[in-house]
Amino acid sequence: MTAQCCSRRSLYTSRSLFIEKTSNIQSVAEQFQLSPNTLSQALTHKSFKHGKVSNNERLQYLGRRSIEYFAVDLNKAKSAEELKTIIKQTLEPQHLGARFDALGLESNVQCTLPGGQISPSVKSQAVQALVGAVYHERGLNAAKEFVKKNIFV
Repeated sequence: MTAQCCSRRSLYTSRSLFIEKTSNIQSVAEQFQLSPNTLSQALTHKSFKHGKVSNNERLQYLGRRSIEYFAVDLNKAKSAEELKTIIKQTLEPQHLGARFDALGLESNVQCTLPGGQISPSVKSQAVQALVGAVYHERGLNAAKEFVKKNIFV
């Protein structure tokens, strides 16, 4: 039996969006008072390197729950229906995507996605993970101030 030699090709390589870390991760980390490693993880989507590197899923979960908590905490006098609406509007990908753009995080996101640009969903996940990273490294009060200043605008 003869051995067959064939080259492997990955699909969609010509259409993929591939954004690597840039050198300004250190300055952005200092801006948010986070370690560069934590910030890098918060801005790494699970699509990057096929999920074989640390990604932002756990930080995103922590950040999402923190945002929900802060929304309730800052609007205690509102009814349950009003709180649901506030939380839903705050966590909408378009809103968090706009906050992502305002924070200037696009050059630091690490993801591999078909298309040509970062989707509002990925931006939203990155912002949630950033909140989770602030909570994880700096604590509850710092995360609350970060959310008041940068999310509830």
